[in-house]
Amino acid sequence: MIQVLSDPGCPNCQKTKKLLQMNNVNFESYNLQTEAMQRETLSTILKLVDDIDEILTVGSPIYNELALDYGHLSPEELLKVLRTYPNLIDRPILFDENNLCVGYNPEKLAAFGVKADVF
Repeated sequence: MIQVLSDPGCPNCQKTKKLLQMNNVNFESYNLQTEAMQRETLSTILKLVDDIDEILTVGSPIYNELALDYGHLSPEELLKVLRTYPNLIDRPILFDENNLCVGYNPEKLAAFGVKADVF
């Protein structure tokens, strides 16, 4: 099942979910502002990235203020940071067991059965 980590105030999240719906793609959506990231979710995502920065908002003030070496945090430490600061997580994040798409990226959405030309 495709999972979408999003924020209701995020225009790219809204566009992505609309595109999934228009393509009749089933997905589960999680609001990062109100639902804490689960250990299993983070574990799945970490298997799909080469570098944790791929899912973080590296240009955000909170990323720079915390000045952590995110790549050297244990999964438990990283989970605690992401639960405390959900705005560190780039949005939307779509993933299943084999694919990951961060942000609104029509080309990468094709891996989830989405055709961007339906707009």
